[in-house]
Amino acid sequence: HKRQRRAPQQFVFDEPDAKRRRQSAGRGRGGGRGEKDASGEPDKPQSALAYYTKAVREAVAAEAGEGAPSSQVAKLVSERWKGAPQEERRRYERVARADRERYEIEMQAIQERKAAMAAARPGRKSVSPAKPELSPRAVSRDVSMDASMEEPAANGAGDGDEGRAADKSSEAAAGSPAAEGGGGGGGGGGGSGKRLSFPISFPMEDAKLIEREADYRAYLVAASRSLPPPEPAPGVAPPPPSFVYPPTLHGPPPARLPPLPDLPQPQPLRLSVELPYAACTRLLMLWDLSARLGPALRLRLRSLPLAALANAVRCAGALDYSLAAELHCAMLKAVAQDYEGLDEWGAWVRAVQSPRLPLTWPALTAQLIDVSDDFSVYCERRDEVSAALAKGEYSDLTPCQRVEVLAWLADRALQSERLRDHLDRRAEFAAAKRRDRAALVEQEDKAAAALHSARFRLQELLGKMIGSASSRGRPRAAAAKEGKESEAEMRATIAEHEAAVAKYRRLKLDTDEILDNV
Repeated sequence: HKRQRRAPQQFVFDEPDAKRRRQSAGRGRGGGRGEKDASGEPDKPQSALAYYTKAVREAVAAEAGEGAPSSQVAKLVSERWKGAPQEERRRYERVARADRERYEIEMQAIQERKAAMAAARPGRKSVSPAKPELSPRAVSRDVSMDASMEEPAANGAGDGDEGRAADKSSEAAAGSPAAEGGGGGGGGGGGSGKRLSFPISFPMEDAKLIEREADYRAYLVAASRSLPPPEPAPGVAPPPPSFVYPPTLHGPPPARLPPLPDLPQPQPLRLSVELPYAACTRLLMLWDLSARLGPALRLRLRSLPLAALANAVRCAGALDYSLAAELHCAMLKAVAQDYEGLDEWGAWVRAVQSPRLPLTWPALTAQLIDVSDDFSVYCERRDEVSAALAKGEYSDLTPCQRVEVLAWLADRALQSERLRDHLDRRAEFAAAKRRDRAALVEQEDKAAAALHSARFRLQELLGKMIGSASSRGRPRAAAAKEGKESEAEMRATIAEHEAAVAKYRRLKLDTDEILDNV
């Protein structure tokens, strides 16, 4: 009989219920978001707003009063999110970033496993792994967020010379993934030809490793996949400390997070010259100045190691003296701009701007010291230092006096017109980037809200299709055709919203990297 016939199989839609059952079954011990479903696909990442809503929804609902509609609660949560302090927003954004990183790493591992299985079948061609659903960046980014969030490395092979030179033995002693992961065990950056938005490449600097570890732990707690580490109790042995980041390197997350391993103790820095505490502080200030404002001072060395600066202060050889001369010449050129146009300083400015400056800089520095009252704040033996420089005998100064002369010149250079203009331009650029970031956050929130609404409408449509398939009113063939067309339009709209959310997230991350540089 016609009434006993079941609905066609293509209209049977049980994916939401099945997915809900799978998620509820995985929430026993360490389950929840991030677990792979029966098809092997990991859950898609959530936004920072979603994690914030999960954290404050109960409190907001209590403030709204009993019986308040969910739409009103959602509106209050959205308003609170827009007015939240920047530090609080950053915390949830970092959790969302860890979630997206988890998703892309797990998707990478799944695609590599599928490609390996396809290649192992006889008579089948090797299939290249597909890209993750979240659009990857055009180039592989370095894992660093500060030296990065900085221009990326050329090939994503590591975190720079300093990261490659990290003591691997100390990392192995601490149980670091840097020692275990080799060249990017979690589906990382360079060499594989597959580019993720969050490539991992080891060895990683300890500070960056702990930062990623903390973000991933915060995500596990926020997604209800793991409980926080246990509080120390008297008479109870704590569990052994271990890392849980990156996701694919250490297996599934534990039911309760273990304590964080202790980092190797920093080794004392040995310089080639003995200096008092005040002189060491000024030497570090000079090192930071040359590293951050080297392009503004037009230094040939874009990155000056601290040991090289200490050797320049020691001045034990020709190369050390050459570096000290370049630093003094750069400072004098910056200072000379403030004296241009003054008749009494015309000869001195022309001498600073002449090609003979590398030979005459000690005498020109002595002339500037003689007319400056603030030099006595840096050096007590002002006359002795001025007389030695006037004779061109830089080597007659003690290492402490050389540091004092350089620190004084650096302070004068920081007050110069060139440096002020440079810092003003950087400040204006940073302000513009902060405005751009705020606009990107607002656009991402709107796109995420539109995506959520589109997915909800799609579920409603599929439910209606199930009901119309068994109804006796309209012909089922016409209803099926109309439903399929509406479903295709809905899925296309969802794909557009997903692409928009991914685009705004990538742009926001790029803006964060630029702001960290500035």
